Amino acid sequence: DDLAAVALLKGLRCRDIALPDSESLGLFYHVPNAPLSVNEKSAALADVATCYRRLGRFTASIRAFHASIDSAGDSIPSAVLTSCAQIELELGLFDDAAEKFDRVLRREESSEDSVASYGHAAALFSMAE
Repeated sequence: DDLAAVALLKGLRCRDIALPDSESLGLFYHVPNAPLSVNEKSAALADVATCYRRLGRFTASIRAFHASIDSAGDSIPSAVLTSCAQIELELGLFDDAAEKFDRVLRREESSEDSVASYGHAAALFSMAE
């Protein structure tokens, strides 16, 4: 828990705000003026879940993703659902992963469709074995 908090704080103190991609933890930088499509609590929990994933703490990551999904309701971004489903797929939770990939595929967005299609197929194939 402490390592995830430290990683998140380092991300929040990203030095290069003009090009956050050049920072190792710049993915946590959000433009303050940009409208958020999801509430801040959900976004923060998703960032913590990403930290846990990078630390290899997959169970903690899934718990944080589930808390993020619960707090956002139906307005959860497809990227968060896809990330959570990928971890569930890695851990062998094929039913849960297939359900989340299916939710992404039923949306009209197209940014996560290819990843969700592959993940959904992999989950269904693994369940059939």
